[in-house]
Parts: sequence; structure tokens; C-alpha cells
Amino acid sequence: MKPRPPSMIDFVKALAGPIVWAGHFFFLYLTEAFAGVGGLPAAAVRWSGIGATLVALAALALFSMRSSVYGRGNSAPAEPAFPFAKPLIFLSMIAVVWSSLPLFLLSPWTQGMV
Repeated sequence: MKPRPPSMIDFVKALAGPIVWAGHFFFLYLTEAFAGVGGLPAAAVRWSGIGATLVALAALALFSMRSSVYGRGNSAPAEPAFPFAKPLIFLSMIAVVWSSLPLFLLSPWTQGMV
């Protein structure tokens, strides 16, 4: 029996790491923008960013575990359709941590700062 060719869904699953990182990055900058116009207090920005970072890291860890696909009835791992998926997930974990560093190193932008 020949293995089936990878589908578009498999390709999107392989790109799950960068997709999660992009969502995390967008969320952090969106909350910072709302803080800048006076819609959110600084503590809310920091805690929502910490929560988003933890959720993104948990999602990436889950995708990392799920990317190790085992063949049906076999104890040996099957050949992955996209071998770049796991390294992309690990790079995305680094990117999530890197983009959340300003939460800890800088104070949130507030109205009136130039």
C-alpha cells in the first residue's frame, strides 16, 4: 500500500508553529496599542501578555508532541510528511519567548509619553 501524498491540511499543520507565533505577536502588539490609547491599564497588558505567552508555549508544546506521528499498529515512528515541522515549532517557541521579553524588560506605553 502506497502512502498517501500530503494534503493542504498536513501542510497547515506543519506550519502550526509560525501560525501560533504570529497570533501571539499580533495579540501582544494589539494589547499594547489599546494601552497606548488609554483603553487598558498597564497591569492588564502585562498579565494578558503573560497569559498569552503561556497559552502559545503550551500550544506549541502540544503541536510538537503531535508532530511525532506513529504509523498504525507500528511501534516505530512513521516518516513525517514535512520534516521541517518540528524545527519550525522549536524556532517558534524561541520567537514567542523573544517577543514577550518587552513585557518584563520595559514598562507599558502609556498616554502622554513621547
